[in-house]
Amino acid sequence: MRLVTQVDSAVFAGPVPFANWVKAQLVIMVAVNRVLIRKRMLKPIYRSGVRFREEPKGVETFVDALTCQSRGHGDCAHLAAWRCAELQETGERADLRIKWNHPVYHVQVRRANRSIEDPSALLGMRRM
Repeated sequence: MRLVTQVDSAVFAGPVPFANWVKAQLVIMVAVNRVLIRKRMLKPIYRSGVRFREEPKGVETFVDALTCQSRGHGDCAHLAAWRCAELQETGERADLRIKWNHPVYHVQVRRANRSIEDPSALLGMRRM
């Protein structure tokens, strides 16, 4: 199973519709990644060899963890959705945290204890 969504962010009529679309894509990615984890198709993110890589400006893609694993890289949304799915599959009530500076955003994982985990920073992203 592979899921890849790509859209030009300029097609949205402002920051709110874009933000809503991003949130919906992230929910889908976490759900898809949970299925991939249950099917044992993924290595754990921090042992997968995957590294952070920023996407080119202006085009947003959302890819599942299997695609990230095969490519060897992902951006903050890809990596956070993968890690959130891992935590949820262990029973932890983790969710995603999005920091907005439209049209730029950064996705992290909010752990059950309310701490923030940043898979991108742990996998090679320089400080924002």
